[in-house]
Amino acid sequence: MSSFGSENNGNFLHQNLCQLEQDIYLFRDSCNVYIIKDGNRAVLVDFGTGRVLNVLDELGITDIDAVIHTNHHRDVCGGDELLGDDVKIYVPRDEEHLFGKVEEFWQNKKVFMDYSLDSVFFSRTRNIKCTGISDGETIQWQGCVFKIISTPGDSKGAISVILDKGGKRFVFCGDLISEPGKVHNIYDFQWHYLPHPMVIFSDWVKSLEKVDSLCPDLLCPSHGNPMEDAHEAIRLLISRINRLQRIMQPERKARATLPFSRVLPHLIYVCDTTYLILSGSGKGMIIDYGYLDKSHIDRLSSEFGLKAVDLITVTHYHDDHTARVPELQYYQAADRFYPFSEVKVCTIEELADVLENPGAYRLPCLPAVPIHPQMVLKPGNSMKWEEYELYFYHLPGQTHYAMGLFLEIDGHRVLFTGDNIWPTVEGGLVTPILFKNIVYPQKIVEAACLMKKLNPDILATGHYGAFGVNPEMLSGYVSWSVEMRDGLYEIVSQDPLLNGIDPAWASFYPYTVYVHSPGDFTVWLRLINHSKNRTCYSIALKLPDGFESSDPSACIEVAGGECVYVRFDVKAPAGIAPGRRLAATAEITGDGRIYGEIAEFVIEIKHPAARN
Repeated sequence: MSSFGSENNGNFLHQNLCQLEQDIYLFRDSCNVYIIKDGNRAVLVDFGTGRVLNVLDELGITDIDAVIHTNHHRDVCGGDELLGDDVKIYVPRDEEHLFGKVEEFWQNKKVFMDYSLDSVFFSRTRNIKCTGISDGETIQWQGCVFKIISTPGDSKGAISVILDKGGKRFVFCGDLISEPGKVHNIYDFQWHYLPHPMVIFSDWVKSLEKVDSLCPDLLCPSHGNPMEDAHEAIRLLISRINRLQRIMQPERKARATLPFSRVLPHLIYVCDTTYLILSGSGKGMIIDYGYLDKSHIDRLSSEFGLKAVDLITVTHYHDDHTARVPELQYYQAADRFYPFSEVKVCTIEELADVLENPGAYRLPCLPAVPIHPQMVLKPGNSMKWEEYELYFYHLPGQTHYAMGLFLEIDGHRVLFTGDNIWPTVEGGLVTPILFKNIVYPQKIVEAACLMKKLNPDILATGHYGAFGVNPEMLSGYVSWSVEMRDGLYEIVSQDPLLNGIDPAWASFYPYTVYVHSPGDFTVWLRLINHSKNRTCYSIALKLPDGFESSDPSACIEVAGGECVYVRFDVKAPAGIAPGRRLAATAEITGDGRIYGEIAEFVIEIKHPAARN
């Protein structure tokens, strides 16, 4: 399978510009910008940061008549403000609001308690004049006909563009595929939080099959190299997608339906995500205090002999595991209902900041109210509670910000796993892979190996109750985790691979900034260099109108595997109405590779009276 744009293919005019065919060119920016030329005029498919404007004179182009965008992502449209008013911008009709009314989108987009995994946060920050175009429509230009087809995949409204020219068929397919059998990133293709089995990537597969049926002579992706053997490239990718779907979504058992059941004499499954450990003295420890009410606690007292709760721990930050914890911390002890008169919250370092500063993150299922742990342990450490020795571990899986609790109860080794474990109908164990929760495949393998080493005989899971396990099941889980990791590494084309798996490798801290108008604030760009090599990053802050930074750009070298924070001090102007929400971004390059406006944060304007 051959590709244009590699060292031995294509006619390179300079470092980032390559001729594909007569009057068709590729310019490499934050995405591939395709230039279709006729004399001194051109139509572009996608626009990137706008750097393409610097090379058009080399091609004798003086006028851009139109730009056709394949999706709403900032890496394909971030530079649209540089286009003149006479340039017609065509966008997917289903995503037209993310171009023409995107400021309204940011004003209203839910940040907390959001269970959607789609890629809308990768939208522009400013409105742009545009024209929506739908499946089956055409754009006529200088004797060329650009036909639009709907190809949802990395975004719900994504389109592809067909051009028959010079006896060849070119299909500009957006981010459906980047190389034979590979894709630029995997996380944008997962739209739903908990889909039915085997449908995670169904729209993506249908779109690939649709493109394949067109029999392209050259398949032109938004990232990667154009492909001559489109059929083989697509078939290989579909086979890998289907394998990954099978790994990620095997048929799982039904969720637990036996609330208030005694798993062991001193271990009670309360309901949904919650467990109670009882001590001999009648004191209780609650694991995951989610959507319970007073009647649940009263029943634990009356039926199971609970006298007092003095310790709570949570396996991860999701609202269904933490919802009732804040009220115990914000009420005075005298106002708390029995038996929560003196209760402390305990967790591990990896989870503590998400609980305490939820507004600093953009994560699914994120509660807005902070939780303040009184005890924060390093993973692997233990503490004594009543007659039990509690061992706390970092146990990443469904989310990186997760904890495992291990102890012996009534002669049984019990591991509380939160939502990291699903039991399958075939008797296996798997982890729900939800990329926007932040997933590092190798960390899941390491967590599976830790579970095997701990060798529990009971797993207390978040939604499937507590059930017995054996060494064979734990070994099978290790094998599954390795297969999952290898399947993800196989399908992603980015270098480093984790940039195509981790949507937060470049992210702002805090994500939500609350500021008065006028007012000063500080944000940090958090960069993880997933490469093994030292990388030099250039960062340019892109602020809303009127906002200023004394130093809006930075250059920093980051060692391989290192995480750094880059500080930006920002001044908000006067006159912005309270209640406004604005979005800001950072454009990032790494060792000359242009990523575009990868990271964003939101600014909430507060009323001046709220200062104190």
